[in-house]
Amino acid sequence: MLHLISSLDCIQRTITRIPPFISITQLNMALNKTNDENNLACLKAMCSQEDAIATCNYLKLSPNNIIDETCRTAMVGWCQAIAMKLNLRPNTLWIAISFFDRYLSSGKGRSRAALQDKYAFQLAAITTFYIAVKLYEDFEFSIDTLYKIIKGFYSKEDILLLEVDILSCLDHRLSIPTPMDFSRLLVMFLPHDIQVSKVDLLDECQRKVAYTSTDMYFTLCKPSVVGSSCLISCLIDMDIMTSTQRRTFYSKVASVVDLIDVIQAQKRLLAKTKCSKSPPSTKKKKKKSSAVSHSKVKVASHSKVKFAVPKSKDESNLGINNILPRAA
Repeated sequence: MLHLISSLDCIQRTITRIPPFISITQLNMALNKTNDENNLACLKAMCSQEDAIATCNYLKLSPNNIIDETCRTAMVGWCQAIAMKLNLRPNTLWIAISFFDRYLSSGKGRSRAALQDKYAFQLAAITTFYIAVKLYEDFEFSIDTLYKIIKGFYSKEDILLLEVDILSCLDHRLSIPTPMDFSRLLVMFLPHDIQVSKVDLLDECQRKVAYTSTDMYFTLCKPSVVGSSCLISCLIDMDIMTSTQRRTFYSKVASVVDLIDVIQAQKRLLAKTKCSKSPPSTKKKKKKSSAVSHSKVKVASHSKVKFAVPKSKDESNLGINNILPRAA
């Protein structure tokens, strides 16, 4: 009997400690607050990695402007064209270009030589592209595959030797946050009642991120700034938020990145997209050429892109056009 009374007393004390009824709305608000806190922690963790992958305007380091912005644009265009042929993930292409810019900004190893010679410059672009595809795609991208794509213009040994130099200059920091990583998390801060599909919003954001790769200005911006500016640009274009919702969203963005940098990048993006309706890669007309498949790779045709030829090589025996004009 005493045991029964003791048990009932324990149950009564437990019941009195049960919190009052929580509505579904209150529960959702609590869950959303927790999700926001988790997303904010992830964003801050990614921001902490950005200083280690910073770049500089390495074009100023090129003597006599041998390597200028048109050279970089040409190599980015080549990477975009091959990425389209291989059906690569957009993030892989951005990472490849990021490796390229970081390597040339490092001032280490053979990066300085790449800024003094177009032949070495484009080899650096091709090799960083090779590294990124190997790491981030789910199909095998061997040195033999790359050799076929460039039609033997560079030897396998040259590519593999430069790969080692690039990895060393990058301090083997190959897992990096991308603009789209930031955009995907920032989208979670948007109001849940906005009249737009987040998938469609991110697709449009991805197109803007791809465009930023062609502009040297965005090379000097942190990935968080690029991702935030592209997302905000999409939201402005769609005009789907009220002024109050916009202020709330901007305050959350400002808790992670410098909002002034974001607005400046967004203005740059707006100005550039007005001058060009689409990225350079989408303007190129399709030539009659065999598509590249993962199982059986055929050489991709890129008629308007030309390789720079070293003085010691006979251009007539290359079997490939030049990406960069021959240095004077």
